[in-house]
Amino acid sequence: MDSIIIDENYNNTNKNNFNDNINNNVNNQQPSQEQQQLDQSQSQPQSQQKPPKQQQQQQNSINVNNITYQLYNSYQANNSNSIEEKYSKYDPNYPGGEDGTDESKPWNYFFEDYPFPHKHMTRIMSLKNKVEHYIKNKIRLPDEYRTKIWSLMEDLDKLVNNDNNKNIYKTCLETPNEEIENDVRTDAVRTFPSSQYKIKMKDKQFQSKDSLFKVLKSYAIYNEEVQYTQGMNYLCLVLLCYFYEEESFWMMDLLIKKHGMRHFFKKKSYLPSYLTIFEKELENHLPTLAKHLSNEGVQMYMFIQGWWSTIFVYILPVETISTIWDYFFWGANGMAIEVLFRLSIALLKMLEKELLKVGMSDFFETLKDNSQNIDSLELVYQAYSIHLSDKTDYFLREVILNYKEEEMNDNIFDFQKLLSTIYEETVDQNQLHIQNKNKIKTNSRNQSYYDDDEDEEYIDYDDYYRKSVLVDESSDSDDNYNNKTPCIIS
Repeated sequence: MDSIIIDENYNNTNKNNFNDNINNNVNNQQPSQEQQQLDQSQSQPQSQQKPPKQQQQQQNSINVNNITYQLYNSYQANNSNSIEEKYSKYDPNYPGGEDGTDESKPWNYFFEDYPFPHKHMTRIMSLKNKVEHYIKNKIRLPDEYRTKIWSLMEDLDKLVNNDNNKNIYKTCLETPNEEIENDVRTDAVRTFPSSQYKIKMKDKQFQSKDSLFKVLKSYAIYNEEVQYTQGMNYLCLVLLCYFYEEESFWMMDLLIKKHGMRHFFKKKSYLPSYLTIFEKELENHLPTLAKHLSNEGVQMYMFIQGWWSTIFVYILPVETISTIWDYFFWGANGMAIEVLFRLSIALLKMLEKELLKVGMSDFFETLKDNSQNIDSLELVYQAYSIHLSDKTDYFLREVILNYKEEEMNDNIFDFQKLLSTIYEETVDQNQLHIQNKNKIKTNSRNQSYYDDDEDEEYIDYDDYYRKSVLVDESSDSDDNYNNKTPCIIS
């Protein structure tokens, strides 16, 4: 992964030249207005003059200030590498670029010369707002920046560079476990849905043939809660197309733990209850298709499980997946299941016309064939525009909150009880009212505002992972990433 740095050589060179010019020019300047005022003060009666030492200090200060101001203007006017001039041209895909906002700057602005390095979280939010603009306007993200965009949205550098996480990947890789190695090796050789994945991954991994096995095996050793389960190999495959091995290892950790993908890979999976909720949501958005599938005997578990556990790698072509994952990393914020619900509804909506023509016998072939021709930008736009029902929204958020609370107390979270409480019994209207007030007033999951009379606080689910693993929420400074505990929430 390309590192995110500031051009120190440029800064140091400018600084040295700047200081040299100051020293060389202090004695060659015409009298300024301040100098003239000083001369006038010296012509005053001796009783009103300043002591000689103070006069000399004032003289030196005036000379240096004059030179500094003049040279600063000169360098800003003539140096084409200055940050201001370097980014004076705005992103052509961002209308109204003259507004000067961070989001309207070119992509490199966020990766190399971001002028406020101490405002790290602000940079991430600005980048997410820029990605949102691309999603809303059906613009494809540039593939050459995709690794950096994903990395910054997930704050990967802080995880990889955490002192407590150093050598974890290497240690797990060198830990022998015959059972895990056999399971991973069996799936690794048959993972590639198309040859394009294999080519792209090998290009990124310097033609290594074992990268997929090594990352999956290491992560299975590291995360004892999920170890290795089918489906994880597809997630790892996509990551290895954009990141090196150790970075892919930690990106896997972010997917599994932070975004809740472990709910699909645990022995006690939440998948059955998620499917129940999804069926109800499908009835709200696509009632005709939902009724048709029910009449034909097509059940959600027959195809949706593969979509969710692989973030659609299992069903969509390689050309489409990168755009799907752009939307996933932008919108998940610790709530992957919400993004997967929206993408699934959007995909079925785009295929509805064809699916209504076929019965059970031709359903899966029709689904697979027509998915290959899906416009990924339109799919992501449709998903972005979908609003889940209040009950579903409330349920999914309660799952995250209750699961975390029970997990910290070493209790078993009663998933089915929550499900029956919300969907099969009368829902407490006060709870739903609070939930509605806490919902974002814009469609963005990264930029929110509230009515003045609302004092409920919006819950940032991304913070559960960030606060317990990486940063102190009280500050935006990079200093808060030091001396944190290892990335283990199991």
